[in-house]
Amino acid sequence: MCKICHMSKCPVGCPNYIPKPRGQCKNKVCNTIITDDYPCITDNENNHFCSHDCFDTYHGYSETDNWEDKDE
Repeated sequence: MCKICHMSKCPVGCPNYIPKPRGQCKNKVCNTIITDDYPCITDNENNHFCSHDCFDTYHGYSETDNWEDKDE
């Protein structure tokens, strides 16, 4: 029994809570283990990502301030 929350299995808010691994970030550069207390982004192919940055990198998206006209 936990001395802080007085439960046999600590809830998420307890400092003694041990997060359960749910998967791994699909972005091979990152490979972060995603736990149940971590936000998870999932795409249409059921790939899991630890952040929007990893999602964007995996799918080849980038943000730029450069508005060059490609037609010129």
